[in-house]
Amino acid sequence: MNKFVLTSLTALLGAAGPLAAVQTTSVLQSDYEAFAAGEPVNVSLSNLGELGLAPSLEQLTVLDDPIIWRGVTDADGNLYLGTGKQGIVYKMTPAGEVSPVFEPEEILSRALALDAEGNLYVGTSPSGRVYRIPPGQRPEIYFDPADEYIWDMIFDKEGNLYVATGADGTIYKLKPDFKPGDEAVKWFQTDRAHVTALAFDAEGNLLAGTAPRAYVYRIAPDGTGTVIYNAGTDEISGITAGDDGSVYFSTLHMQDKKNGKDKPATAQDLPAILEKLYAGTPDRPGPPKDQPEEPAAATAPSLLFRVGADGFAEPLWSPVAMNICTFRVNVDGTFTLGGSENGSLFHVTDLTDWSLLQCAEGGGEVTGLIPVPGEDGALYVLTSNPGAVYKLSGRPASSGAFTSEPVDAEAVAQWGALRVFASPTQEISGLSWETRTGNSPQPDDTWSPWAPLKGSAIGNPPGRYLQYKAAFDQDSARLRGVRLFYTERNAAPLITRLNLLPVGLTVVTIPPKAGQINLAQLTGGADNTSFDQEPPPMQQIRPLGEAGYYSAGWRAYDPNGDELAYTVALKTEGADEWVTLTDGLDVNVYSFNTRGLADGYYRLQVTATDQPSNPPGEARTGLKVSQPFLVDNTAPTVTLETQKRNTDSTVLVFSASDKSSVITAARYVLDGGEPVNLLPASGLFDAQDALFRIQLDAPKPGPHSIVVEVLDESGNRGIAQTAFTVEAATSTQAE
Repeated sequence: MNKFVLTSLTALLGAAGPLAAVQTTSVLQSDYEAFAAGEPVNVSLSNLGELGLAPSLEQLTVLDDPIIWRGVTDADGNLYLGTGKQGIVYKMTPAGEVSPVFEPEEILSRALALDAEGNLYVGTSPSGRVYRIPPGQRPEIYFDPADEYIWDMIFDKEGNLYVATGADGTIYKLKPDFKPGDEAVKWFQTDRAHVTALAFDAEGNLLAGTAPRAYVYRIAPDGTGTVIYNAGTDEISGITAGDDGSVYFSTLHMQDKKNGKDKPATAQDLPAILEKLYAGTPDRPGPPKDQPEEPAAATAPSLLFRVGADGFAEPLWSPVAMNICTFRVNVDGTFTLGGSENGSLFHVTDLTDWSLLQCAEGGGEVTGLIPVPGEDGALYVLTSNPGAVYKLSGRPASSGAFTSEPVDAEAVAQWGALRVFASPTQEISGLSWETRTGNSPQPDDTWSPWAPLKGSAIGNPPGRYLQYKAAFDQDSARLRGVRLFYTERNAAPLITRLNLLPVGLTVVTIPPKAGQINLAQLTGGADNTSFDQEPPPMQQIRPLGEAGYYSAGWRAYDPNGDELAYTVALKTEGADEWVTLTDGLDVNVYSFNTRGLADGYYRLQVTATDQPSNPPGEARTGLKVSQPFLVDNTAPTVTLETQKRNTDSTVLVFSASDKSSVITAARYVLDGGEPVNLLPASGLFDAQDALFRIQLDAPKPGPHSIVVEVLDESGNRGIAQTAFTVEAATSTQAE
């Protein structure tokens, strides 16, 4: 029982401790991670968390087909689009007029190319074919290999057409005089299943990306090739060459989305991800001996790589949480990338300087980035799911807005001010604000209407959630962070559990040991908040070792996290008034002496107040009353009722009685011998009165002493002692 007592009250004690007071809470949103959870419209977000107007992104058309695989422009500025699901090829004029120009038998038009005469070539899949469409004429089957897929096509300066195929990983070379029905030559054979991307470098070498477990090849004009990078990932999704001999390519990684409670990684985490990938871990088990070791990129997210003229490869950047579907190297050496989610466009200088540039209105994957003829810096942006065409210009949008994700106060709160971080004047020219509040996790019709700020004050009614909207109408406006302030209504504390045990206990506080911080903790933690606080003192409970005590332990909770103080009071069952035993108690265990109390049933009341954390008049209380418990400090009375001497035995009958408790045990000791347990005459310990019959068979002649001990359910002990004499056998009279 003692083990149970200590365990139960220790569990209750551990639930309480110094808690933070109710106070004004502030929320700071000032980094990429915080803002990336919101919804930007014509607003860009830098990796350092700065918001500003984005380049204009105009939606030009939305196709009936959900997927746009490829796009190419001709000399007249027309844009041709190869689509999926039905494989239709569309033509969009510079004026924005869209019409179908080709409907193949195959369902995918994955590759497009134009020759110097303006002939359009369309590579289809499956049952791969290459169609040629002369200007204003009917399509013809130009090349019909046995390969199942046509993934990419490209012309060299001499007019040779190179065709990348799958599932046999072959590159064909069709010379300028190639005619339909001619026998094509397999110009290069890879050991990968698919050749997914083609490009030429400045020296006329053909660059080829493959899948799966992707390689990047450099193939000389004579058809000899070498692997310049083993990515080991699922696919090379794009490839291009720089004037300085560099080769740029992107990998596509079909990794499952991360499940669980850990927050998903973002591009902010890329340096740490690269450190783990390329530094390696000494204790990391290697692959089985019969399997080759995988390159680091095999387990990496989708990455943009550079292979320098010296042959060394380096990862440049990754969005981490999505795939790179397409990319372009800009004139100034920076990069524009299209992501696989939310129509995301990124502008990248390097690992330390990048931004979420724009998001396509319809979302989906960005599958193509094509220069707009005659407009420097402008790009056609192609998306899938939905299949749409946008124009990204080099000038900023005229207006934009950023809407935050709902900020959760975790309880209904009164919202105070919205302050612009790092702005002493709290005013930014070209920036205006609106807020709304609600109590459902996602905004709906139950939320308050959008309302402008009143200075810096939020005028919406109290609510658990708040959402803000920042509207931009000047290119110079920059937002670097937002601070929100709120306070919760003071809620009454709760006492959720109250235990009473018939034992005396005391609380012992053990000071904490001084903490030690090592270098790994300092450099490896997300922040240093945990180093600013000393660990809380340990509290233990120990028995008092005195009879007549009761101990109460309770579990208390304050919704606001306030520090609590306790009052303990007692009353007899049926009485109206409580008698205070202690007030201002700061621990949730209390022992009290019942000596001097009249026997009977009592109730204990524990009241919790959050007054230590609140100003006068604002404190609230909560209480809990125990079940009735018995106070019984009076021992049972034990009386010898009868004593009878028979021929071969002596019989003694004792009675036991207790005013408050049930008799729970009895035994006797004869002449100081071993104790002998007794049962009541009824056979059950179920009453406050009991009779016990003791029969001593053939006792030895002479004087004897017998002690009878009786216990009640409160642990009180009653004792009776009597002496008797057994005479020799010649005597016929028993005493």
